[in-house]
Amino acid sequence: MRKRPYSSEIESDSEGNIHISLHQGSDAEDGVYRRIQTALGKAPKLLTIELIGHGALTTDLCLALFEILKNGKKPLTKVLVKVNSSLIDGAVLLLCAADRVELALHRFVRIASLERFREILERCRIHADVVEDVDENASLSEYGEILKLLNEYLPVQEFFDQQVPIGKLAEYFGDDDENELKRMFSQEEVSNGLNTPPMPSKG
Repeated sequence: MRKRPYSSEIESDSEGNIHISLHQGSDAEDGVYRRIQTALGKAPKLLTIELIGHGALTTDLCLALFEILKNGKKPLTKVLVKVNSSLIDGAVLLLCAADRVELALHRFVRIASLERFREILERCRIHADVVEDVDENASLSEYGEILKLLNEYLPVQEFFDQQVPIGKLAEYFGDDDENELKRMFSQEEVSNGLNTPPMPSKG
């Protein structure tokens, strides 16, 4: 069954900053990509992506979002990823593509090893009575690429096949506060001879 959209709206404030909620369990994946692509096309000073809900994003979507967030935005656009849910596998790539990260308390991160991911695909293949060999499944190769990318940002093997408190990710991505965001914008604006815009209020 096709996932139904959680929200088709892109929220903007008076300063042109954009906020998008990404529901990992309910959003239509093509809609997620289009919303983020549209938001980046508006060249906001700040794009906030808030991860909510439970579920796993497909390998294809994770790679596509990583690519567009790393290379598909204007230089002055900063990306803040707010994590208000647990993270599974490739969803951690969104943190790698962010300029700043906020991590919620009492959540977890779970990253499958390539061997474990292969076992999951095999069980799904048998359950669905699919003839295709697992090694021919594009998701397996894509997941291998996800693990290679993650390993550039954190020792990914330390997270394999276990439920780890999400606070562990703060060691590699830090945790955000408003003063840090202001400092980030101030440095960027001074280098470009511009005035620093007022930051959106939290809450």
